[in-house]
Amino acid sequence: RGTLPTVTLEAPLDRDEAGAVVLDIGRLQRGRTRDGAVTLRNNGIVPATVLVELPTGMEHVLAQGFSVKQAGTSVALAPGETCSIAVRFAPKNVVESGGGEEVEAGEDAHAASFTIRVMYNPYEMQTVSLKAVSFTNDVEIDDGDGDADDDVKFGELNLAKGETELKATLTLRNSLQH
Repeated sequence: RGTLPTVTLEAPLDRDEAGAVVLDIGRLQRGRTRDGAVTLRNNGIVPATVLVELPTGMEHVLAQGFSVKQAGTSVALAPGETCSIAVRFAPKNVVESGGGEEVEAGEDAHAASFTIRVMYNPYEMQTVSLKAVSFTNDVEIDDGDGDADDDVKFGELNLAKGETELKATLTLRNSLQH
């Protein structure tokens, strides 16, 4: 008699038709980055060690613009402890074949996966499907602040000190590569 280590997936909760957990990063402009995470909890009564594995020949994950920070490592979880598996999506190029999802013209569907296993428990394994859509605008506006958001920040205007105007410098960049 004994107890097997066990880990519960807390987020995301969406699943595909095959039962795999789906982490949908959403729609992102090429050249920018967006982070996501898979949250795990050890709800058992014994410590658990989680293995984060990319498929053999992980080139497809990287080619699709995804990276998994803990890939190829193990994470130890005490009973009741949680951890997040960090995923980054950074699309740079147009992909040859996407995730089979229909997207608008000028967009590309990206898809990859990784596996989460619990050591010493052959019944605990989750496949996480990663999906995202990348796009390119014909013209991009860069406000020079290094942020990946679409907001132009002008700062604050102090009328009490007689300030009457705020200025921001914007750069228009042709993002089409011919």
